[in-house]
Amino acid sequence: MPSFKTTTKLNLRSSPKIAPETLMATLLTGTLVTKLEDAQISGWWQVDVPSLSTIGFVFASYLSASTEEEGAPLPAPANIPQVDLTPRATTDSRRSSINARAYPLNELNMPVRIMSDASAKINSLQNIIAWLDVENSARYGPVEAHTYCNIYAYDFCRLAGVYLPRVWWMRSAIANLVLGTVVHPAYGTTVSELNANSLFDWFTEFGRSYGWSRVFLLDDLQKSASEEGKVAVIVGQRINLNTAGHITCVVPETPSIKAERNSSKNVIRPLQSQAGRFNHKYYVGNWWSDSAKFRGFGFWIHD
Repeated sequence: MPSFKTTTKLNLRSSPKIAPETLMATLLTGTLVTKLEDAQISGWWQVDVPSLSTIGFVFASYLSASTEEEGAPLPAPANIPQVDLTPRATTDSRRSSINARAYPLNELNMPVRIMSDASAKINSLQNIIAWLDVENSARYGPVEAHTYCNIYAYDFCRLAGVYLPRVWWMRSAIANLVLGTVVHPAYGTTVSELNANSLFDWFTEFGRSYGWSRVFLLDDLQKSASEEGKVAVIVGQRINLNTAGHITCVVPETPSIKAERNSSKNVIRPLQSQAGRFNHKYYVGNWWSDSAKFRGFGFWIHD
C-alpha cells in the first residue's frame, strides 16, 4: 500500500468529520502513514499510522508521497525500574503542606483502590478523589504562576496502585541501568522531576512498559473509568515547552455528575479530576483539542 508523510501537524480523526469528539491524535510533521482507502467524503482518506498502531481518517491535501517505511515503535528497555523518592518520617509531604512536592504523600490511613471487582474499584477511586480534596488541599496550589496538575495526577495514580513517575531517571542513570549497573535514586544526581510536558514524552517512550495502554476514542477512555474502574489520564504537551503542559485524570461518573455526550450518546467531553490553574474534583472539558496551544496529546488507561 502507498506510503505518505504529513507535511504539517495533522489531526487524526475517528471519522471524516471535524468535531471535538472525532479527534484521536495530532500527527507531527513528517509522520508516516499508509493509505488504506478513500473515505466516503471527498478529500478524506482512511490511513494506518504505524507509529501509533492505529487507524483513522485525515485530510489528504496535507500528505505527500513517501518512499520511507516505518516499523512499529521500539519497546523501552525492560531493565529500567520504576523510581520514587522515599519519604522519611519527617518528610512534610501532606495534603495540607506546600513542601516536599517531589515526594509521595506520607500520611496515615490513606485510601487505596480496592481491586476485588469493578464496583469496588469505582467506589474506591471516588473515595480517593474525595480524600485528596484537590479544591482545598494546599499541596495542589495553584500558587501565582505555578500549577500542580502533575502532582495531583501522581498522587491519584499512586493511591490507585499504578505507576506514574513524579521523578524519573536522568539520561546518565538510564545509560547505567541499561548496562545492568545498580543506580540509587538521588535528587538532582540520578533523578529529576517531571512536569506535564515531560510526562507526555514519558508515556510515549515508557508508558507501555509500565502497564499503560493508549486508546484513541473518548468513549473507550470514559468507559474504562466509569464501568471498569480503571485508571485513565489525558496528557498534553505544549507547543512552547516553557509553558506548562497539562495532565488530568478521567474518572468514574457518579449518579449526579456525568461526562457530556452528543445526541448519538458519544462522549464529547469526559468527566475529569484535576489540579491546574483551576482545581476541580469533577469537571467536563476538552482542553487538549486546542491545537494552537498543544503540539500533541494522548489518552492512556491502566488496569
